[in-house]
Amino acid sequence: IGLSIGVHLLNLLVIPAVIFVYYFRRTPKPTNKGIIKTFAVSILILAFVQFGIIQYMVSTAAFFDLFFVNTLGLGFGTGVLLFAILLISALTLAIRYSIKRNKKVLNLALVSITLLIFGYSSFALLIIRAQAKPNLNNTNPENAFTFLNYVNRAQYGDRPLLYGENYNSEKIDLKETGKLYRKGSEKYESAGTNSKYVFDKNTFIPRMYSDKPEHIRFYKSWMGFDDEHKLSLADNLKYMFSFQAGHMYMRYFMWNFVGRQNNQDGQLGENGGGWLSGVKPIDAIRLGDQKNLPPSIVDNKAYNRFFFLPLILGLIGAVWHFKRNQKHAGVIALLFFFTGVAIVLYLNSVPIEPRERDYAYVGS
Repeated sequence: IGLSIGVHLLNLLVIPAVIFVYYFRRTPKPTNKGIIKTFAVSILILAFVQFGIIQYMVSTAAFFDLFFVNTLGLGFGTGVLLFAILLISALTLAIRYSIKRNKKVLNLALVSITLLIFGYSSFALLIIRAQAKPNLNNTNPENAFTFLNYVNRAQYGDRPLLYGENYNSEKIDLKETGKLYRKGSEKYESAGTNSKYVFDKNTFIPRMYSDKPEHIRFYKSWMGFDDEHKLSLADNLKYMFSFQAGHMYMRYFMWNFVGRQNNQDGQLGENGGGWLSGVKPIDAIRLGDQKNLPPSIVDNKAYNRFFFLPLILGLIGAVWHFKRNQKHAGVIALLFFFTGVAIVLYLNSVPIEPRERDYAYVGS
């Protein structure tokens, strides 16, 4: 898992499935209570890796470097090096302690964390590469703070997940959330502050949150709202199920298991990168008459018709798998959920993306 983080952070989504494999192997007769506990533990471990290791470990190293450079007057990277030495020493001592005291669970946890960090260290290649000043050098992660911005995907901004604003919420204040630093000639210099707007009204599960004019127009068009409509939790849930899950995710899903219309950017409409099956009566319901189509459609290299065969075979396989081994089938179903529906919930994507986002759901 540590090495896979270097490929893409989406690989973290296998953690809950791996935890359940461990639980089922150690528990001959699983119980509902045990399954619920295992699921909760898997979510905690996923959050620990995502925030504790991937983000806060780098953040701590960055502020170590800030102290050693700006306060003690040492060279850039000194604090990061000392933090790495302290971390390695602490893990080594803790693992030795767990072995001497025969604490098997603690030892397993510590060794797992160590291997995760070793795998995550492959990100050091980005810092080495940035030193060479290549033409394509996103955020220039050559020091602790620019690398932290890279890891935190600062260029994409924050998106509300469980609680936040709607597109028609009013901005009433600007709250400072932290300081920004950049590398100077001899020390880190202040580069301003991070800030976040405070809104007059917030809601649970905000799905229509972007206040960009093109996004607001899309929200109103998709949902049939007028300018005076006040958003509710029900509106956000309807948008999530109808567009984020129903259109964005299901369109990509159907590409792979039913068929694809073309390779055009999917911005709605009958001819905009939708799915089709090749079964003309079914496709005609959504896309209009499929007879006598012009060469511009049928000669498109992405005009793929699978006639529902992969979907049918997949469903047959899922039923057979569940009947044969419910534990294994449950693990696969959990992996499918986290790499599909859970990603829809977590990404909280805005409409009218500059490019297709199907790579985010490739796991499912």
